[in-house]
Amino acid sequence: EGSADFEMKSLVHAGVPIITRTLHPLVYVYSAVACAEGFRMRVQFTSSDGGQQNTPYQDCRSGLSMNFILAGLRPETEYSVRHTIDTGSDFQQGPVIKLMTSAADRDFLARTVLQSWPASVEDGMLLQASSASNPLATDLNGNVVWYYRDPIDFKHQGPFMLTRPDSGGYLWGIIENVEGDQSQQFVREYDLTGRTVLETNAARVGEQLVAMGKRPIGAFHHEA
Repeated sequence: EGSADFEMKSLVHAGVPIITRTLHPLVYVYSAVACAEGFRMRVQFTSSDGGQQNTPYQDCRSGLSMNFILAGLRPETEYSVRHTIDTGSDFQQGPVIKLMTSAADRDFLARTVLQSWPASVEDGMLLQASSASNPLATDLNGNVVWYYRDPIDFKHQGPFMLTRPDSGGYLWGIIENVEGDQSQQFVREYDLTGRTVLETNAARVGEQLVAMGKRPIGAFHHEA
């Protein structure tokens, strides 16, 4: 066993909010200075055609900067981003920051929308998660606003299935490795950049089932 020391530094400099890119071209981090205990903050981002979205509120913690994941953004689109602090008696607005999103780093199949929706519809999204392609999300007009970025080797790895979204910007998925044993059959929780944050495998779950007097499993599938 061993240990290592890490020093975490705030992304905020000189008291000015900042937007930081992630490894995913459509996912960003908004960071703002600390706000007072008992207050709460959220971030609003509005596209150039008037589409508006808000992050959930976060409780302020004294002495700690505030960080929000911005997702659900269209490629190559300009957004106006600002935070709002709810003091309980009024709302304090942060400065407006302009964000031009990057281009998607892969091509997608063409989509036909039979009935368009106004850009002002808030939080209208479709999450598409078939077992034959990388999961992606679109708005109600068919514009891609998120996708699972890492390549998937369907021939050797077997199906990757996104099973359901979770609160806080997390997603659950399962992998069946047709050439591997139980230790290569995974259930994982991802963040929106595609980074694994939790994981277990069928071998480990099988050990716990046997300890409970039950039969082990061989893999995870749809019902997981």
